[in-house]
Amino acid sequence: MMISAKFIALACMLSAFTLCGVIGNCMVLFIYHHRKRTSATFFIMTLAATDLFTSLTLIPFTIVAELLSNELPYDFLCKVLMFLVVNNVQFSVFLIAVIAIDRYLCICHPFLNGNTVFRAKGTVVCAVILAGTFGVLTSLNYSVETIYISDDTNMSLNGRQNIFKTANVTPLDLPFNCSSNQTTNCGINAGLNGSRNLIVHRTMCQTNVFFGDYYRLIYRYIYVSTFIVSVVIVNICYGLIYCYLHRHRVRLRKILAMSSKIRQKKRIGEAVACSKNSPCIGSSVPSPAKESTTENEPKHKKLTTERTSVLLMNVRTAFMLFIVTVLFLATYLPAWLMSFELIDFNLCVFYLYLINHATNPIIYAFMSKDFRQDIKRLLLKCC
Repeated sequence: MMISAKFIALACMLSAFTLCGVIGNCMVLFIYHHRKRTSATFFIMTLAATDLFTSLTLIPFTIVAELLSNELPYDFLCKVLMFLVVNNVQFSVFLIAVIAIDRYLCICHPFLNGNTVFRAKGTVVCAVILAGTFGVLTSLNYSVETIYISDDTNMSLNGRQNIFKTANVTPLDLPFNCSSNQTTNCGINAGLNGSRNLIVHRTMCQTNVFFGDYYRLIYRYIYVSTFIVSVVIVNICYGLIYCYLHRHRVRLRKILAMSSKIRQKKRIGEAVACSKNSPCIGSSVPSPAKESTTENEPKHKKLTTERTSVLLMNVRTAFMLFIVTVLFLATYLPAWLMSFELIDFNLCVFYLYLINHATNPIIYAFMSKDFRQDIKRLLLKCC
């Protein structure tokens, strides 16, 4: 078996994705498992679990399938491979749309209580069922098919009907010893110019005739529509978040300025009280000026500060998950265009979307100071 340079490059790339994905996502699951359960932490753990499962199953399976040039020996393996590919992609697309909606509700409508952990679990279950449905329908449409290769024209023809149509023969013209489970030379003489040998292979994992062309067309439109709708939802939600933050930027600045002025007035009042009452340093009796300053402070100061800090934390989480979404869409778009033959096919670029399963932990570490500190404590414990 000749191994091409493209496959070696692909195998090295996917192996690196697997190694980084397994190590990084195990850390994410361990760290976020010990944190307070919110909808954001639940979605991050769901992403990490999905990435870990993909790194352990789909990526190694893809390496083996490409090594065999999709010549899988069993029909079951072909269907499992297609199920994993479609289910993984569709679930990731649905999940980033659900996360975008969750971040929108959390930031723009924090008092609706629409982003509870219970509802997050429900939406993930619905996404799993929907993605699994796409995976099952796709796997039923794929199977291990026989390929007939004409050795004198050196032309590969996929499927029985193609070779019958090209050679102007019927299935009855093939000899009985040409089993689809064998790799053998089969001589046929059926309206051809002389004798032609056909090499029969039980190989390619490809589309079958389980569903008709009309079904494939409808399924293709639905598949494309779900991807486009999910992308539109993501853009709308993060766009609304940006508009919300832009409108309230002045308000946030006023709140921070008000808090600064209050603290400054408090310090001035304490200084004046100390100047009038010289024994105020170390005295246990509060001065009248200090009492009046405390009573005049806005009662909602503490509540406003807490709301501001929660909002800023949610914004940082939303921005982190937005970067995850952008990276997924940027790397998956070339594979999506190649699958519909809109751009030229490139093997390494086609599988580049699998890098998301390895880079998400890196994004968490780069953008979350708490996550970096937790990693340091984890590594110190292990060492």
